[in-house]
Amino acid sequence: MHVSDFDVYIFSLTDSLTSEERLKNAAAIYTGKGRQQFTKQLLPNGKPYFPDFADLHFSISHSGDYWLAAFGSADVGIDLQQHIDCNISQLARRFFHAQENDYLSNCGYAVAEFFRIWAAKESYVKYTGQGISSFDKFSVIPKLDDAALLQLEFMPGYSLYLCAQSIGKVNICSFD
Repeated sequence: MHVSDFDVYIFSLTDSLTSEERLKNAAAIYTGKGRQQFTKQLLPNGKPYFPDFADLHFSISHSGDYWLAAFGSADVGIDLQQHIDCNISQLARRFFHAQENDYLSNCGYAVAEFFRIWAAKESYVKYTGQGISSFDKFSVIPKLDDAALLQLEFMPGYSLYLCAQSIGKVNICSFD
């Protein structure tokens, strides 16, 4: 199995850039090409891509005060979730697989565990291009059978996951 390497770029949302502008900046940093060369389009399932860079795979996420993108030579999904107050038990029962809901019920619907599962699931559907309507059809507990998930270290109060077929080295670059 080929193990893929990925670069993750993290930007603070303190500037006035749009998500599209941040994506072009990150793609330019990753490839060394001019940012004007990157024009994003969407596949029929809504997954974004750069038609002029077919071998460049990426995924974006934003939550709280941060926007980020993962780049690599293989399909990738990334998701960041800020831990916020919400009705966790209701959301878990509505969106999660029964196995995940049972797990959360057994740990008292702990906020950190809920957002860890949510970020893992969302990184997977970004990797596959499915969308959250499929959340209850698969479980990330104990693990996925058809993809690798990696929890990345981030700020306290956030959960961050990367998903790909296989994951090698992950480089994280932060820009303020």
